[in-house]
Order: sequence, then structure tokens, then C-alpha cells
Amino acid sequence: MKNVIYPLAVSALLAATACNNSANKTDGTSDTTMGAANTPPAVDDNAMQSAQVDTGFVRKAAIGGMAEVEMSKLALDKSSNAKVKEFATMMVNDHTKANEELKSIAEQKNLTIPTSLDAAHEQKKQDLMKKEGAEFDKAYLKAMVEGHEDAHKVMEEGAKNNQDQHLREFAAKTEPVVKQHLEMVKKLHADMK
Repeated sequence: MKNVIYPLAVSALLAATACNNSANKTDGTSDTTMGAANTPPAVDDNAMQSAQVDTGFVRKAAIGGMAEVEMSKLALDKSSNAKVKEFATMMVNDHTKANEELKSIAEQKNLTIPTSLDAAHEQKKQDLMKKEGAEFDKAYLKAMVEGHEDAHKVMEEGAKNNQDQHLREFAAKTEPVVKQHLEMVKKLHADMK
């Protein structure tokens, strides 16, 4: 038994000494067996800021697009105005297509894409659900004007500031469509007043 304990004790003492020597070096040198594993990876501030810009764009564009689709589906159910229904149909089709394209790009880039509305957009949707007839149409068109003004700004900024080329191209391609929607809905909204 004495023959077994002695080698174990010596091994434990050597291991403890080696760990202690590596941890207590103060001369600026590093233990080559431990140094690489203990060195934190370098942080690239520019890369982090770039990722934040792209992530922010994806979040805003996705939530805005979802809101356009969900509110426009409400308009298809609740409105009796043919022009409002026609506009709502275009919104569902165009924004569903754009949302799917954005989702595909985001997934390729391992960016998280929201799957539900934020509180502000959800509140607008809930407010619309409570309205009927001409009151609904006016509120829906007002929400579409506001939403498209925001979306247009997001796309303009994304086309200039997104670091990822695919996201920049998506924003640049989507911006004129959003601008066209904005002009159409402003005219519809003005005609309803």
C-alpha cells in the first residue's frame, strides 16, 4: 500500500508545483503549454459595430415588414373600400416577398430575425382591430403612411450603412418599392379626408 501512495503523492505534488509556477510568472513570459488557451481572442471594435448596424437593420426591416403584412390582412377582412383592399393586397404580396428575401439573407449570415411584432407595432395593430368602416380605413391608411415613412428611412440608411453587401443590396433594391408604396398610400389617405 505504501508503494502505491508514494508515487501518487509525488505526482500530485509535481502537478501542483507546475500549475503554481505557470500562474505566478511575473517576468512577462508565458508558459507555452498554457498561454494560448488562456489568451482571450482579440476584439475587433469595427466588426462589432458593423454587426450591430446589420443586426439593427434586420430587426427594423423585419418588424416593419411584418407589421405591413399583418395590418394589411386586417384591411382585407375589415375594409369595404375597393381602393383600400387593392392597396392592402399589394402590401401583403410585396411585403411578404420582401420579408422572405430578408429572412433568407439573415439566415445565411446567422443573424436573428424577429418572429413577432414589437410593442409599438402590436399596439397599432390592436387599435386597428377595434375600428370599423370608414374609421378603420382612415386609421389603416394613416398607419401605412407612418409605417412606410419609417421603412423608407430604414431602407435608405441600410443601403448606405449596412456592412454586409447582401443586406446593402437588399435595402437598395427595396427602397424604391417602399417609396412607391409611400406615395400611393399618401394619395389614398389624402383622398379619404
